[in-house]
Amino acid sequence: MKTPKAAAGAPAGSARITSAVNMRSAPRKGAGVLAVVPAGATVGLISCDGWCQIAYGGRQGWVYKSFLSTAGVKPRKQKSAETADAAPPQPARVAQSPRLN
Repeated sequence: MKTPKAAAGAPAGSARITSAVNMRSAPRKGAGVLAVVPAGATVGLISCDGWCQIAYGGRQGWVYKSFLSTAGVKPRKQKSAETADAAPPQPARVAQSPRLN
């Protein structure tokens, strides 16, 4: 499972945790534990090459790739550069004509 690195740490896709795993602060076994990610959790996948950088619970960290599965997880849609920072669309306003009684 090798994924391209997403821009500025934004998740490029999703993955599911196959068994509970420590999310670490760096891509190595002895790195500090940021959180325990439970089995079945869906995480944002930022990059993956041996160790995978993920987003979970508002934090980013690292888990080893053998704890992740992308089977059955829908990929995230990429926003175009034009719409990535654009404000969400607003509902159209319809002018109402004055009431005639």
